[in-house]
Amino acid sequence: MTIVRSKITYLKNLLSKDISESLILKALEDIGTDPSIEDDEFVVDVYPNRPDMYSPEGIARALRAYLEISKGLPKFDVKKGELEVYVDPSMRGVRPYIAGAVIRNVKLSEEALESIMRLQEALHESYGRKRRKVAIGIHDLDKVIPPFKYTTVNPQEIKFVPLNFEEALTPKEILELHPKGQEYGYIIKEFDRYPIILDAENNVLSMPPIINGELTRVTENTKNIFVDVTGTHLDSVIGAVNIVTASLLEHAEYAETVKIVYPDRTLYTPELSPKEISVKREDVKKVLGAELSDEDIVRSLEKMMYGIKKITSEEITAVYSPIRRDILHPIDVIEDIAIGYGYERMGEELPHEYSEGVPDELLEELEEIRDIMIGLGFLEVVTFNLSSEQSEFELMRTSRGPIVRILNPISQEMNVVRRSLLPSLLRILAHNKDEGLPIMLFEVGEVVKDTYQNAYNLAFVIMDTKEATFTSMRRYVEAFLRYYCGSCGSLRMKDDSRFIPGRSAEILVNNISIGIFGEIHPEILVNFNLPYPVVAAEISVEEALKALRSLP
Repeated sequence: MTIVRSKITYLKNLLSKDISESLILKALEDIGTDPSIEDDEFVVDVYPNRPDMYSPEGIARALRAYLEISKGLPKFDVKKGELEVYVDPSMRGVRPYIAGAVIRNVKLSEEALESIMRLQEALHESYGRKRRKVAIGIHDLDKVIPPFKYTTVNPQEIKFVPLNFEEALTPKEILELHPKGQEYGYIIKEFDRYPIILDAENNVLSMPPIINGELTRVTENTKNIFVDVTGTHLDSVIGAVNIVTASLLEHAEYAETVKIVYPDRTLYTPELSPKEISVKREDVKKVLGAELSDEDIVRSLEKMMYGIKKITSEEITAVYSPIRRDILHPIDVIEDIAIGYGYERMGEELPHEYSEGVPDELLEELEEIRDIMIGLGFLEVVTFNLSSEQSEFELMRTSRGPIVRILNPISQEMNVVRRSLLPSLLRILAHNKDEGLPIMLFEVGEVVKDTYQNAYNLAFVIMDTKEATFTSMRRYVEAFLRYYCGSCGSLRMKDDSRFIPGRSAEILVNNISIGIFGEIHPEILVNFNLPYPVVAAEISVEEALKALRSLP
């Protein structure tokens, strides 16, 4: 959840209408947030699927539609601009994507300036994955001279004054001395060259994703703003620049597009043209259990910021703004119809049959396993079920096997369903390699077996300079078996391409193989950019249960 705070008076001014606080609270609850009032502030918990509401401006926009102050598709005045950003080929392997926007004739009060800065940080923290995936820079455009260049520099090649500093520093010094460099430097310091945005006279606007230059600091006197968004996923980068532009337009006359010139293509951002989506009427009735009239559907969708292109007895075609990052499928539109119509208006119906739940054996088993691993000193993590073919095979030194591919993946890093938990755990170790050692992690999660069936695995890893050895991991495996089934298991040496030859063993219960452990092969450590030795184990929970049931 992202917490958005706003002075009551500030939010009411954005609404352009005097609305009672109780009505605002009720509307925010209906939309799907968790609002409250603390002293003279609205405090709103917003779910991660609505980054367009990470600011008072976004909340006001949603409320204006829901309360029918200005319902329907929001309108954004975006003109074609002349500003250009040239992307250097060296960015490809570092931080490849950038988007931009120009906001003209801005009028920022102290409260508005604070609100936009909070939006920036909220997007960094959640939507941007702590700046790794997306980072945003907001600049006083009148302090620099276009066109701009998005390129890389040697860590000690250039000097500029970072935000909130008085002294010019090199990029390397910024990572060492600036608070933001110390906090986020791990994202780029593995590279030989660092990202930078320069103007026509080589003045520094920003060193993404770390810090802006003091030169382009935005103040209440700023009249024209340049927004840059950089990152590793183009769709997310464009989504962020759209959201920031929409919020800034609450305080500006209009926006302009920016021409982004890549070595192989040209883009214009922001992209705020409406998108179209269609929903079958029969699906609306089936999901909601109610037959809604055309008027009810149109009004409900307009309250949720949709425009209606066409409505027939068979299908509804609606348009929505791309700032609505949560609209991915017709079912999302049906949910918005329900919210706009009001769940309380659909009536209540008790179940026709009575039943009692019983504990699920597998889930109880997983909880027991979690308790054991926590007791052994491991920290639990939860990672995505999606992975990449490269991570599953090439990076792990394994031969290709059956794999479940995603038909339309949003990224090549998430184009298959994972077969093993180990690649995800190794990736987490890589992201936390600068933390104190040892790092001991475990996960109990779903994978897909060679038979294309879902299964639960347990995996655990240790990264350390001393304890990441076969002998050390053997102690943890034996301790796990002791607590899990009273030392029911045994070990048998077995080579596996993921581990150092002669330094891995099979885990057996009643002569049935349930898993393997060992010292991760040095080639895999290099593949995942891990600077220290790692030992790992992975156990099939289903195979363990099957083996336990076969015990005399």
